[in-house]
Amino acid sequence: MKFGEHLSKSLIRQYSYYYISYDDLKTELEDNLSKNNGQWTQELETDFLESLEIELDKVYTFCKVKHSEVFRRVKEVQEQVQHTVRLLDSNNPPTQLDFEILEEELSDIIADVHDLAKFSRLNYTGFQKIIKKHDKKTGFILKPVFQVRLDSKPFFKENYDELVVKISQLYDIARTSGRPIKGDSSAGGKQQNFVRQTTKYWVHPDNITELKLIILKHLPVLVFNTNKEFEREDSAITSIYFDNENLDLYYGRLRKDEGAEAHRLRWYGGMSTDTIFVERKTHREDWTGEKSVKARFALKERHVNDFLKGKYTVDQVFAKMRKEGKKPMNEIENLEALASEIQYVMLKKN
Repeated sequence: MKFGEHLSKSLIRQYSYYYISYDDLKTELEDNLSKNNGQWTQELETDFLESLEIELDKVYTFCKVKHSEVFRRVKEVQEQVQHTVRLLDSNNPPTQLDFEILEEELSDIIADVHDLAKFSRLNYTGFQKIIKKHDKKTGFILKPVFQVRLDSKPFFKENYDELVVKISQLYDIARTSGRPIKGDSSAGGKQQNFVRQTTKYWVHPDNITELKLIILKHLPVLVFNTNKEFEREDSAITSIYFDNENLDLYYGRLRKDEGAEAHRLRWYGGMSTDTIFVERKTHREDWTGEKSVKARFALKERHVNDFLKGKYTVDQVFAKMRKEGKKPMNEIENLEALASEIQYVMLKKN
């Protein structure tokens, strides 16, 4: 399917006047070439670039206005949600209908965010397509020049993570009638051992925002630090895997050998994060009747390198924990055993 046809079938009706006029640009390109016996001149290039600029201004301005509108609507709904929740324990508590109205309003906002993300993606593709067609047909190289113009009006680079997280939190409150299930969301909290079954899917980058918006209506977005305002880097999860030059751990996991291990460091949030999790994932085959387990313990970032070199001992890692006495002794001993085993492997297989 040609892009012009794809665009006409995919456009959002209420946004139709603000899309790139792809067919008009294509017609301008082909007609001017035809009238000039297939020759492209600097004058024609200037005129075509001006047409592109007009289209870019139109798309960029619309995206900017719509994005501001969505943020304003989210802020208004947030105030409504907070007011409604405050009334829960009053003499005149909100009804189920009150929360359903909020949920419906948030659903409308979710639809708008989805449409805006789709609009941005489709228009960016349109500019790339018409520029590619121009360069191929005219012999003039416009792509690097116009990319600078696109980057100066980056409607296609909008990051929706902050918006998605905010909507997710509000939607969860509305969906649960103001009483969302609370738990320790900070990267698994105090849990040290995890039995998990993971299924992974490949998702095209163009569809990431849409997928997030679909999921958040059923499951709230996990925020690792709920005590601070969400920032873009807060959504980052960084993992560093360890292996030796023979790639023993990699091949063991690849073959799914019984008992194969993966050792890694993992932290949640930006590079300034102070707490690092030292983790060991152990693969178990179904025939053993056991489940694959991820075990971990927390370590301050400043001690990581010394721990890996054996200079920072297991006793030092857990000295404070033992002194405070907040955890059962058997749990501390299990963590010490885990740390000893990981440190031994790091030193032996380095």
